[in-house]
Amino acid sequence: MYPNPSPELRWQWPMRFGFLDDPSSSQLQQAFEAERAAHQTLQTLTKIRCVTTSNRFEFLVISGPFEQALDRLMRSPVAIQASALVIFCDVPAKAELARLARLTNASGLLFAPSTTEPRGWYREFVWNLSHDAPIDSASPATTVFANDELRNQSRISRLLHRIKDRLKTAGEERVDIPDALGALLGIGPIGVPVRHLSKAIKHALDQPSNVLFDRESHGATWGVALDEISHAAVRAASDDTQSFAVSIPEMPAAPATRFLQANIPDPLTPKLSTILGLFIDAPRAGAVVANQAFPDNFDDNLAGHLLTAVFSDPAILEKPLVQTLYLPALGSSSTAEFALSLPEDFKRIDARITILYENRVMQTVKLEGLAGTTPTLRVEMDVRPGFGGLDQQRRFDSAIVLNHTDDGVPRATTGAGLDFATFSLQGLDKAIEQIEGRINGTAWAAEDMKSIEAAGSQDLLRYLARKGGSLYRDFLNYVPDKERLASAKYIQVVAHENASRLPIELFYDRVSPASDAKLCPHVRDALKVGSCPNICVPDENTFCPLGFWGLSRVIEWHRFNVVAAEETRGRAFALRDAKPGQHERALPDFTSAILAASAKVDKVVADGVSEVSAALGTRFGAAFAVAASWEEWAKQVAALSPAILVLIPHTDEEDDIPTMEISTKVLPSDQLRLKHVLGPNGLPQPIVLLLGCNTDNGGLPHESFVAAFADLEAAIIVSSISKVLGRHAAPLALDFVQRLVALPRDGTRSFGEVMCELRRHALLDGPPVALVLKAYGDADWRI
Repeated sequence: MYPNPSPELRWQWPMRFGFLDDPSSSQLQQAFEAERAAHQTLQTLTKIRCVTTSNRFEFLVISGPFEQALDRLMRSPVAIQASALVIFCDVPAKAELARLARLTNASGLLFAPSTTEPRGWYREFVWNLSHDAPIDSASPATTVFANDELRNQSRISRLLHRIKDRLKTAGEERVDIPDALGALLGIGPIGVPVRHLSKAIKHALDQPSNVLFDRESHGATWGVALDEISHAAVRAASDDTQSFAVSIPEMPAAPATRFLQANIPDPLTPKLSTILGLFIDAPRAGAVVANQAFPDNFDDNLAGHLLTAVFSDPAILEKPLVQTLYLPALGSSSTAEFALSLPEDFKRIDARITILYENRVMQTVKLEGLAGTTPTLRVEMDVRPGFGGLDQQRRFDSAIVLNHTDDGVPRATTGAGLDFATFSLQGLDKAIEQIEGRINGTAWAAEDMKSIEAAGSQDLLRYLARKGGSLYRDFLNYVPDKERLASAKYIQVVAHENASRLPIELFYDRVSPASDAKLCPHVRDALKVGSCPNICVPDENTFCPLGFWGLSRVIEWHRFNVVAAEETRGRAFALRDAKPGQHERALPDFTSAILAASAKVDKVVADGVSEVSAALGTRFGAAFAVAASWEEWAKQVAALSPAILVLIPHTDEEDDIPTMEISTKVLPSDQLRLKHVLGPNGLPQPIVLLLGCNTDNGGLPHESFVAAFADLEAAIIVSSISKVLGRHAAPLALDFVQRLVALPRDGTRSFGEVMCELRRHALLDGPPVALVLKAYGDADWRI
């Protein structure tokens, strides 16, 4: 039951109190908020948050029956990190407490008696801490288990020591401080040299009279103010436009490369019950070490992250096992322990370990081996090269990993927070094939497809709503938390190799329409604003395109191909991390573009490509080119450094290697190079519009190029759910580019949000072909 020994605490003032979102916790949260509103010092020294909006706290407050609280914690949108747990309920069993501490990386457990009045406890506890009392004596009525690090970090004097040390790095900066604080420290409030302020804080901390903490408004309240002042001083001192005498510390030794590893105490044999310990560290003797390093690059100002580890193997587990592990910036992570009971007929382990941060997949690893042997850890893919910028991006509501088993069975691992499921997709294959077949056979240029209200368009949308609704409900039956997935607005999908055929964009979440249902009469108003008018009442007699997830959800796809990764850069740029200060970096200005298309595009509809070329030439002028060969394509990339690459190739296979043909020149996927994607300075990272012109093949070979373009640093690749014939690909490409470049570039929206808007608005002006578009890459790029 003892709390975690190495929590890598970074105690923050104001202290953050977190609450779960069940009724009992909400009632307790309201009591704390009422008490906080009545006292200025509590407003200064604390913040109160719910897990629905935040997931890092100094204190996570647990209320109500413990089993229900644990269930709510498991269903949290993301893993919750807390320095200490405050238990306002009956004391649970030691094993449950230990599990709760591991899940949250808590370093302390505080038990308030059932007779405790919450508002009084909260006020007394915070005020005692503000007088520099250690956490285990701040509330005499509370039973406390806390490790030494927590006792040390939670004292307000520790914050002042950090401020004192931070000020030493601010050179010759001068700061203004409040008059009362200047009087307390014995220095002038205006234009105080930071070195004097640092010495004054040290002197005050060294006084045996403890005068700095005799009132809340001294050490604690002023500590919060000084924290902000010291950060501002350091930022000013590092301003490149000024020169300060700042000492340069010695460069630390390069940190050891860390790997995901497993402690497996026994050979895996039938009927074995064992504990598998999973951790991240430099290679340890006796551990099973992954064949590739873990992508652990950190921002300089981040101490560590609480990660979610999902262990799934449907052959031996009914549902995935989920634990958390804390990864500090340096050194070893904590250990996630998975209890395994192997069946009597156990022959081999074929498990996937998925490491996530805030429902974003970081790395997927396979644990494989025959019974009686030592298994191996093999990295499937690194979805991100590190943690840089992740705290500045939106956390996702759910993650889905798609793959095939060794014997070809498609399966999915999906969930969020600490609640995941793994299941076969085999039962969905027929529905997927029917949807693809209907889309592939659609004559988008026919007269009855001219508008969304046209008869052919309505027939198609009604069909897709019925089939997409059935597919959605079948998929929902497998997931562990139906309500969470149904309400998810930001979803990440990671597809391994050829497992990307789940058309999640066509999931339909409204009432399934009847066979004679009509398009909602308010459809145009709904598509313009992205929401249905209040007068709309869902029923089986009408259907609405906003029911399709592709028009209402941000869906971030990543496609991975082992061969492509090995032949490029090992997926080093699957998602580019934003460097500190660049988290709002936008996509490049849409001022240049290159077009290439297969000669087959014009064979059915004459002049289709020339119409696209003429329109784009008018839009981009001299910063536009049409390439008739791959050699010319590479030359134009070097000359124009284009922000948009438009490809309408004929796609096929040659010796089992996917190929793209432009004009009459063929390029195998293993010959795609950086020169085909980036300009001479490695910039910009372009948007690639890749609409493969298919004729008779049932697959989507152009999708094999998606991972290759991503590995070669394209920012976004827009492709299609199903094949698009050349006669339809050309006008679709033109419409997409024209809408994209017409958008205002104010940086307020992400590409994922804009992708939904582009699909919706395209439906207003023509056939519903925009429904087939899907986007691969980081959805958080700014427009």
